[in-house]
Amino acid sequence: KYVGEYELNRFNNQITIGKHNGNLYFQAPDNPKVVISPETESTFYGTADELGEIQVTFALDTKRNVKYFVLRVGFLSLQFDKTN
Repeated sequence: KYVGEYELNRFNNQITIGKHNGNLYFQAPDNPKVVISPETESTFYGTADELGEIQVTFALDTKRNVKYFVLRVGFLSLQFDKTN
């Protein structure tokens, strides 16, 4: 349910959440995949070479569909809306 394309509208940045060998990953264009591991059902953690520790928290609607995720890097939080 988390796999798809997401967009940060104000900067027109695309992020892919994908699945490979049973693991979710986070990938920005022209960057390597970052495996993200679950802490809870909707919160995942990983380590990106250029960003350091990241947290990805998915927001679900009442039908359990993903609406967006929030990327947290240090004190910065960015919301990426699901586009497909």
